[in-house]
Amino acid sequence: MTKPANPFRYFDSSPEVIRLVVMMYVKYPLSLRNVEDLLFERGIDICHETVRLWWNRFGPMFAAEIRKKRVDRMRSHTHWRWHLDEVYVKINGEMRYLWRAVDHEGEVLESFVTKTRDKAAALAFIKRALKRHGQPQAVVTDGLRSYGAAMKEIGNADRQEVGRWLNNRAENSHQPFRRRERAMERFRRMKTLQKFAAVHGAVHNHFNQERHLISRDLYGLDPKTMAPTGAAAARAMSSKRQLQNGSAAITGVWAEENTRESIFAALKRKETFATSGTRVRVRMFGGWGFATGMVQKANWVAQAYAQGVPMGSDLPAHKGAGAPRLMVQALKDPDGANLDRIQVIKIWLDGGSYKERVFDVALSGGRKDDAKGHAAAVGNTVELKTGTYANSIGAPMLSAVWQDPTFDPRRPAVYYARVLEIPTPRWSTLLAIKNKLPLRASVPATIQERAWTSPIWFTPPKPAARS
Repeated sequence: MTKPANPFRYFDSSPEVIRLVVMMYVKYPLSLRNVEDLLFERGIDICHETVRLWWNRFGPMFAAEIRKKRVDRMRSHTHWRWHLDEVYVKINGEMRYLWRAVDHEGEVLESFVTKTRDKAAALAFIKRALKRHGQPQAVVTDGLRSYGAAMKEIGNADRQEVGRWLNNRAENSHQPFRRRERAMERFRRMKTLQKFAAVHGAVHNHFNQERHLISRDLYGLDPKTMAPTGAAAARAMSSKRQLQNGSAAITGVWAEENTRESIFAALKRKETFATSGTRVRVRMFGGWGFATGMVQKANWVAQAYAQGVPMGSDLPAHKGAGAPRLMVQALKDPDGANLDRIQVIKIWLDGGSYKERVFDVALSGGRKDDAKGHAAAVGNTVELKTGTYANSIGAPMLSAVWQDPTFDPRRPAVYYARVLEIPTPRWSTLLAIKNKLPLRASVPATIQERAWTSPIWFTPPKPAARS
């Protein structure tokens, strides 16, 4: 396979300078000579015609690189709402139309130039946007009837929304382009307008980070890890209050499919779990007749639904004797640490006060609870000098079917599962190692990330009324 030729091979200037020139000219409302003057002040001596040549030759290439990265990332997410609008652009005294599609955050998705604004033009514009960016859940337009006819043609009439101020997002998206158009003293050909509109939209998205909405604390962070660096890291390590904070939590749901309706239904029935920041997956069911080895079967989830209830539910009434059984399974984070143990926490009402007890139901490494119900620690592989650990201890998956040995059918109770990972370096430890700062003795150097399930409730049946 031949290596693609270097597009800068015939130019004496470096690719960085060429990219700087193109970005300055496209992004800001500057003329060719304005860019020439600004670069000369920085020691870069080029002619304004060179600026024209470079943006015409490399502008579409840079825009294509930006667009490819953003489109690949955006297609993996569901599009909520698009805003479509068109503006008049005069070319040599003749009126032309620039169509623009933006998403709900103001990202310019597509720009399209036509001679008319009838149904055919609207249909070509919408098809082009759908082919590149996928299907949105709603499309906001103005009152132009061409949109309605085109949406009906492709079967999306039910997704169209029309309102007086609903389309302000698209109206405002024209302003940066209009400012740039005035600096260029308008356009002379449709082809040039189409090229510049496409390049300008991609470059505008590249710089549209909305930094005015970012808090002061986020400046000085590593853009890849979002961790403090330099002086910000030193301040973080000296702040006891900040060191006590942990990572943000993650919530997961067990839904039938990855749609809004299915996810909302799972949230409504409380079939959810949460983690301290890791991506551990845990699932729990409750019932009265689960077999001991049932969780090892391939179809154990289907059997659990048939014979019991998922987490977030109430245990059904049981006529016979015996304690409820909980079936739980946990899988490690694919990119994280192994699992240490699964615990079931029971909370019950006794004499007007709540009591709690923790049971180890699954332990890695073949460990067993001692006579007091406590298990030995799993160990610690963290290297404090390098901030690394090894998955040589723990297990990638743990599962168990557990029956409550202290069950009292007269007392209401609540059960939920907790999953612990093996020890890993705490964020403050990694921060200190990376910035060559000392570890604080008052802050633990390691942490055991964990996950929690929604609870399963048991409510004693009401006594039968006397006749």
